[in-house]
Amino acid sequence: MSMDLTRYRSLFASEASRHLDAIDRHVASIDQARRDQNTIYRSFHTVKGISATMNVPAMVLVAHAVEEVVHRVVAGEFPVNDELLLVLAEGSQRLRAQLAAFMAGSEPLSDGAFEDRVRDFARSGGTYAFTLAQPIEEYAPPPAIATPRASLEHAQGSIAEVLSALGRVRAHLGGNAGGNAADEARGEIDRAEAAVRHLHEQLVVLRTVPIASIVPGLRRQVQAVAHRHGKAVALVVQGEDLEVDGELLSRLHGALVALLSNAVVHGIENPDIRLERGKQRAGELILAVERVGRALVFRVEDDGRGFDVAQLGRDGTDPVQAAFRDGVTTAAQVSEDAGRGVGLPAVRELVDSVGGALGVTSRPGEGTRVRIVAPVLADLVRLVLVEKQGETVAYRAASIVHRDATQLCLVDGSEVTYDRVADEADYLVSAPPFPLHRLRQLLGTTVAPDGRICLVLV
Repeated sequence: MSMDLTRYRSLFASEASRHLDAIDRHVASIDQARRDQNTIYRSFHTVKGISATMNVPAMVLVAHAVEEVVHRVVAGEFPVNDELLLVLAEGSQRLRAQLAAFMAGSEPLSDGAFEDRVRDFARSGGTYAFTLAQPIEEYAPPPAIATPRASLEHAQGSIAEVLSALGRVRAHLGGNAGGNAADEARGEIDRAEAAVRHLHEQLVVLRTVPIASIVPGLRRQVQAVAHRHGKAVALVVQGEDLEVDGELLSRLHGALVALLSNAVVHGIENPDIRLERGKQRAGELILAVERVGRALVFRVEDDGRGFDVAQLGRDGTDPVQAAFRDGVTTAAQVSEDAGRGVGLPAVRELVDSVGGALGVTSRPGEGTRVRIVAPVLADLVRLVLVEKQGETVAYRAASIVHRDATQLCLVDGSEVTYDRVADEADYLVSAPPFPLHRLRQLLGTTVAPDGRICLVLV
């Protein structure tokens, strides 16, 4: 006879929350005291045990993955670095989201992606840049939209097919076809396309989430990094009530984490130095989000030491592009936590993956501001489709610096030759299927005007 666990749900939630609170409290000092490491290990272990008792396998898998890493930290096999702190913070945050979903009567989120990343981190010996991996949703969706998620994805695919069909009909009519019938047909196509795009926007509304859903985890991350580096930092969040496409927020989460961490480590000065310079002891770090037309603008700003952006472009390159290329660093000395030049290039890749753009401004002694401008919809991207030898490939319009009749020049310096441009328009882009999702250059797939599946490159 199976045991009725219903009456233990509240006790389970209370006990799990207590241990997750303990993890968050002790993460900031894990590098200073072995007792904090042991406390974190015991807390993850306990959450795993009580989750198994309550038959919540998704929480068991997450807790077990992180528990194994902390066990190796306690044994002295792993270094305590920013990547480890991110593993712990994300593990705690995911468990909270899963717990909330369970208590709401929904199936806790778990697709194995987080556990795979933790295993990659463990195999690397604790040096894998966990902060720069692309995470899945960092929150539990409201119960009302948790069930029809698959239906929404199917609807999105159907919309893509309809838009493609409309494009093919327009192509058959031809731009030069005259007569009232042809004009009326083109008018009907335009109206149908507008209606379908409006339907897509309404479907996206169903999957929107508030910026506030990721704020607690970001605050824990900032405080953990600040504590480790002996700095005082106040994080100010503006626009956290704004609701955005959950898929877009999920894909940009890693970029925001990296930018905030970078600002704490490289931007904000130590308290004594700030006082000597006439600044407040605690540095101010701002994360602001706003919607401007059909774009979302994320701004990460600090009042720290700043740097000379123009110097990054002294070799003739664009200073903004130079700031986000591999190996660039503004740190005076190279250490475990500074001067490695590995953060901003990965931020650029994550922003590229959603068809966004980056900008950076900074003044020595006054601080730095990084702006991310991204489309409101993560899956609606402006594309240029080109044909070569009968095959069609799509490129993000934002990644094209110059193009002529037979060649594209991309922002990364590469050149693409082609026979003709098949189309330039907004397309619905679906995530790449397994195992193509591991290819960094692949943004996803779309349906070409001729009805064939087309690869979309970043």
